[in-house]
Amino acid sequence: MRLHEIFLMVLPLSLIPLGNSMRKIVAISIPAVSSILVAKSGFYEAEVLGFSGVELVFDEGSRIFMLVGSLVFLGVAIEKDSWRRSDFFLFCSSFVVVELLFMSADMFNLYVMMEILSIQAGLMILNDADSKKLWSTVKYLMVGSIGANLYLLGVGLVYAEHGTFNMTDLGRIDPIPTVLMVFGLMVRTGIFAFGMWLPQFHSNAPGEVSALLSSVFVESGIYAFYRMSKLGVLSDLAWMESLALVLALGGALMALRRRNFKDVLASSTMAHLGISLFNPAVAPLGALAHAVSKAPLFLVSEDVKRGRLSVPNALLSIPLVLSLIGTYPTFGYVVKGEILKGWEEVEWMMIVIYSIIGYSVVSSLKEVEIVGWKPGWGVIYFSALVAVLSAREFPGFSILGLIPLIISLSALRFDVRLKIGILERLEELEGNVLTVLMLLSVAVGFVWLSRSL
Repeated sequence: MRLHEIFLMVLPLSLIPLGNSMRKIVAISIPAVSSILVAKSGFYEAEVLGFSGVELVFDEGSRIFMLVGSLVFLGVAIEKDSWRRSDFFLFCSSFVVVELLFMSADMFNLYVMMEILSIQAGLMILNDADSKKLWSTVKYLMVGSIGANLYLLGVGLVYAEHGTFNMTDLGRIDPIPTVLMVFGLMVRTGIFAFGMWLPQFHSNAPGEVSALLSSVFVESGIYAFYRMSKLGVLSDLAWMESLALVLALGGALMALRRRNFKDVLASSTMAHLGISLFNPAVAPLGALAHAVSKAPLFLVSEDVKRGRLSVPNALLSIPLVLSLIGTYPTFGYVVKGEILKGWEEVEWMMIVIYSIIGYSVVSSLKEVEIVGWKPGWGVIYFSALVAVLSAREFPGFSILGLIPLIISLSALRFDVRLKIGILERLEELEGNVLTVLMLLSVAVGFVWLSRSL
């Protein structure tokens, strides 16, 4: 039995009526067993539903992305205490969708999986709905649908030109479909300036849901970009490197103007997504480093919001924050080195981005009172994982790597508050900008299709 067939067996399991304790045991067991299977399984390709069906690929990139999903879902399952039937069903079904999405090499199947995942994310938040959660979810679904339609329009142009959705059968596609799909993925994923819905959506979600959203769900668009880049489908995207750095800087600045811990974490996700687009070849490792740092920080975000963090959680959060800002010798530092290989001329830009993120995170934590000794097992689990991953490789020390740490710690003494008008305007104009982008893309699509008429 192949890996994707095993994952599909989880869906009927999610419908079995179980008690709260048994649901927790099963919820922990599913991602735990899955992580072992993903790590041990051999690589393969499969076409589901016969000729021209859904193309699935399990390779090294898929393995890392799927491990990200398994590990984060495992941490959330360990930390979560209350398991209603709706929580259990959404947890299991979204886990299946995430893992199968990270095996997809079919453009249309990627669209379907991302849409299902967006609905599941909305339902997770609306499990305990109030007016703020309702509005943020509606905004997320509306903006996400625009991004999905942009992507789908590009996929339609590809199909009209090549007669297939399978990326393994495609050669390099034309620039216009490429731009439509890339911009659609940026909106759908929550890249700075294209998806300003992300901070509000994540900050209104419970800590466990925010951990899944920021560490796994948003990686779906990055995976799609990674897969298309790896298979050589996209046309020349030399302009993306510069744009990605600008978007990453914008996400970091968004974090700087926030003071709520969850808002800072959500905004910093925008910066991570931009960095992932800068060097898509390293996107799987980047996703792993981001997930093992960000997910446990979201798990303790409710305690931070109350202004009381236990001593173990505070101490164990330190390596996670250090990894988040790429400080030696954490796993985040190793990944940052991989991203910058051959790109040493932009190291200063990365230092600025990581410094702003670190300053923002420390600023949002410095008023928190440290109390008690009750450990949070999700944070312990992820801290140990960061330590294990860091122990795999200790790259050469660079004094430049200390700059983000020094600037981050300066937040304990100084309080810098920037009022950046353009960021506020971007949030206000988001709906209009996306509407214009959508209409323009539709017009371009009609012109492109009319060539064959």
